[in-house]
Amino acid sequence: MGLAILKRRRNFLCLSAILIGIASLDIGCGRELTIYRDNVINTDFDRNGAPIEVDIVTVFPSDFRHVNDTDLEEINNDLLPGKKINSKMWFERKPTRESYKNMDPNHYYIPSKRIFSFAANREDTFGNYKGGRIQGAKFRESNKKGDIVVTGIPVDDIWNERSVLFVFCKFTNANGEVLPTAPAEFRKLGRYKEELAVTIHDKYVEVGTSAKLDKKMEEEQARKSKE
Repeated sequence: MGLAILKRRRNFLCLSAILIGIASLDIGCGRELTIYRDNVINTDFDRNGAPIEVDIVTVFPSDFRHVNDTDLEEINNDLLPGKKINSKMWFERKPTRESYKNMDPNHYYIPSKRIFSFAANREDTFGNYKGGRIQGAKFRESNKKGDIVVTGIPVDDIWNERSVLFVFCKFTNANGEVLPTAPAEFRKLGRYKEELAVTIHDKYVEVGTSAKLDKKMEEEQARKSKE
């Protein structure tokens, strides 16, 4: 009898741990993003393709609050859903170590832990440096897969309209000028039950994950936010 009770108790504890783990994933654990690529990318710079910088950026509702005498909504206004930010705007005004420290209104104010960068220079990168510029799949090393996986991307308040994940690609023209290309954009991350994916094409980046919207869950979350 005692052994049976012990087994039931152990099974209950295991089930509880699993349920707690699932719940924690739903309310804002890190997400995974897979980046797929065409054979050649950034073809406006060179018809045979050229490597590009890519920034993965998560924006939280807290990025639009007041901090002391500073209105972050004014600084980060371009990052609000529906404002149609583009890559030219992002790379011109992305945060730097100096701008973040001084809350420079000429640069967006996003913490470095929420920026994941594939860039030419590690030393100048404000954020998590994930590697060099991304090449088209045609130019990858033969022993590497065609996809790039970025893990541990922080998310928060996943049913809020102002909770957004952007993927900015620095497409350029033949003169090296950054093009105003639309980013891949994931709004309300709670809608995405699968891991996230984008595809970088010759001149644009595309969301590769469908939002599987759970109407009942979204309505419940909206009701709770009003209480």
